[in-house]
Amino acid sequence: MSKPPIILWFRQDLRLSDNPALHAAHAAGHPIIPLYILDDENAKEWKMGAASRVWLHHALTALNKDLSEHLVIQKGDAAKIIPDLIKKTNASGVYWNRCYEPWRIARDKKIKTDLEDQNIDVQSFNGSLLWEPWTIKNQSGQPYKVFTPYYRKGCLQASPPREPLPRPPRLNYGNNTNLSISLNDLNLLPVKERKWDETLVQHWNISENGAQKRLSDFLNDGLQNYKKGRDHPADENTSRLSPYLHFGQLSPNQAWYAAQERGTAEGWESDR
Repeated sequence: MSKPPIILWFRQDLRLSDNPALHAAHAAGHPIIPLYILDDENAKEWKMGAASRVWLHHALTALNKDLSEHLVIQKGDAAKIIPDLIKKTNASGVYWNRCYEPWRIARDKKIKTDLEDQNIDVQSFNGSLLWEPWTIKNQSGQPYKVFTPYYRKGCLQASPPREPLPRPPRLNYGNNTNLSISLNDLNLLPVKERKWDETLVQHWNISENGAQKRLSDFLNDGLQNYKKGRDHPADENTSRLSPYLHFGQLSPNQAWYAAQERGTAEGWESDR
């Protein structure tokens, strides 16, 4: 008898490699129903701006392709959409990687409580941070308030971040028939009369593969001159990884260990 599906809720982790929630669902042997929800209702004044929406459109296009067109897309209140999808799919659980904005934390806690009251398996993971806030504290047991001691006395003295997880070799998908709206229904792109987004898209490969290539290019060509070159954004010595990290097409763990490996290979000094 086959296992019931697990809803894999993508948020700011739009990648298949080093995705702890995906890795856990796959390891458990459940078919997955990949889900993305544009939840402007809970975000309210914190909802994404126009440039971020353009990036999201293309990031979801790439993710859906990597998921063999199985991504379920929804728009609205996640606290209502997820229980509805559980009923439609008979899913036994919902897995996600944690987000840390206050509005997301409040929403996610409510969703988790409501689902657990219905005996739904809810699991969340750290897929976005090298160290979560509550793991790094000063000698008094309180959070650091200044970055330099937080980094040098806190992070660099802590256990190393977990190593990146591999991309699952083959995914088993649950039935997603009639569960999704189209990506265009999210209305993420500007109106046709205004094509300012075309310039943005021409200069970026908005995909997980694009993130990996940008990281490799920076480590090969930009990192050694970063200390001085970072003051000149037009040059190739800035990483240009920020949007990939923000949308989770690249994890900080991947960047951390790739830099560590390159430093070891080149004989660079390391802070650790």
